[in-house]
Amino acid sequence: MATSPPSSHEPPHTVVVSISAQQAAKNAVLERNLASLGERNLDTANAIRAATPAILEWSTAADGAQVASYQSRAAPRRPVKPVCR
Repeated sequence: MATSPPSSHEPPHTVVVSISAQQAAKNAVLERNLASLGERNLDTANAIRAATPAILEWSTAADGAQVASYQSRAAPRRPVKPVCR
């Protein structure tokens, strides 16, 4: 079954994506970091850009710290030592 190309009077398909200013700022920081990384390791920077974002589950630990879990596995966290000067 053959299909005909779209006629000239049909509007082009447009996808509109709306993100918050906060998300736009995060994306800008990520892109600056990837650009910097790309100067040294372009393959790694491109792999990060192409990766699908992971869905993290956030919870609060007994000490009040925010803890991220991925697929029900907690991210490793080292205790923070106070800096004495």
